[in-house]
Amino acid sequence: MDPMTLEANLNDVNFINALNDLIHSTGATAEQVQTYLASMGYDATLKVSEPEVKTETLTNSYWKPAKYSFSEHQVGGQESSGSYIVQTMDEPGEWVTESAQHQ
Repeated sequence: MDPMTLEANLNDVNFINALNDLIHSTGATAEQVQTYLASMGYDATLKVSEPEVKTETLTNSYWKPAKYSFSEHQVGGQESSGSYIVQTMDEPGEWVTESAQHQ
């Protein structure tokens, strides 16, 4: 009798995805996962990786209005007198954009 050859390709993507979901949801350690897999007959080598930290950048833009000051000035002499107010721009208005990163 001629020897028989068997070839197979296993698609384990769904199993690995489900296992990763289980690990993340339970917070299991690498040792706990290896013990779990060994109980099912798997001899697994795990790659421990740092969790991915997602950051979000928040940007806020607003108009900072100009700042003005006012001063009163007296005018006149003996026959007539009065006053007037002078408005002075201390700081011009400007668009301000602020960004902050949050995790």
